Amino acid sequence: MMNDAEMSSDELAELEAEVRAARPASDPRLRGRVLAVVADELVGQHRRGWWNFAAGLAAALLIGLNLSLAVAPASVSMAGPPEPVDLDAAAHELSQAVPGLSPAEARRELFLLRSGARLPLWVQPRGSIARHDIDPTN
Repeated sequence: MMNDAEMSSDELAELEAEVRAARPASDPRLRGRVLAVVADELVGQHRRGWWNFAAGLAAALLIGLNLSLAVAPASVSMAGPPEPVDLDAAAHELSQAVPGLSPAEARRELFLLRSGARLPLWVQPRGSIARHDIDPTN
């Protein structure tokens, strides 16, 4: 086999002419068919691109919503800090309003009410196993 450096420019030109002559002539109708197929594929890619964008946007929104709902109970509530209350006066009023309730027990109830004032207003289930053995009527 000959090396490219050993071929003269005349021999190289003759080889190029042989390669061009060996190439079959293309059908003139083929160009139109090829261009039509390419145009259809480009339109299809554009449509798929839109759906890929829409699906990605929806997935990002769902992930963001999921993360915000997961973090919301741990964040500070929008209501702000509870108003200061004179617990002794409120315990005295509660013990007078509820017969048989001692002032110490009224103060305890007020502490419990105050501690629950910043809890979220919805129930958030924990765990992956449903508890069917709990009777809600008890």
